[in-house]
Amino acid sequence: MSAPVMYDSAAVDAAEKLRESLWRHEIAADVHDGYGLALVSVWAGLVVWSNGHRF
Repeated sequence: MSAPVMYDSAAVDAAEKLRESLWRHEIAADVHDGYGLALVSVWAGLVVWSNGHRF
């Protein structure tokens, strides 16, 4: 698994923290960002959105 990537967005920071937590449980996830939101893609049909304050 790859090392975390740093971004400026609070939404992406929150999403990266979630991705890192999942990684510790051996669950792979990807983070995607745009328009002030971040998406954590965990599994087909299972995604988590964050605006930096809430998931």
